[in-house]
Amino acid sequence: MGKIEKNMYVRTKNGIIFKYYPCRNNEYDEELNIYSEWDDDGRNYDCYTIANASKNIIDLIEVGDILLIKDFADEACMIFNDMYYIQNENQLFNIKRDLEKNKNMKISKILTKEQYENNCYKVEDI
Repeated sequence: MGKIEKNMYVRTKNGIIFKYYPCRNNEYDEELNIYSEWDDDGRNYDCYTIANASKNIIDLIEVGDILLIKDFADEACMIFNDMYYIQNENQLFNIKRDLEKNKNMKISKILTKEQYENNCYKVEDI
């Protein structure tokens, strides 16, 4: 994966996405691909295994993720919000292509498949 630099987006193995800011209370072990956060007393309070990192958040989207995309229409000064559930590789490719071509479309929110699975309420077993 290479070196993680300031302001890169990071996706962890458990589906957390965040922007990397090196500071005195966190560190990145490039050899182990582990990002750790520390409290002011020097105690480790969070540790993440990095799955992927990129300067472009689009590169971190995976099949199974849910996206909220804002489309800023120029002519009428309107904003459209569209939600996408990424079901397969073809749909993922098309959304990434559309985001790169249309500069008026911006990712507003991402719910990763891991976050969804960890936080959803299961109504019944089928």
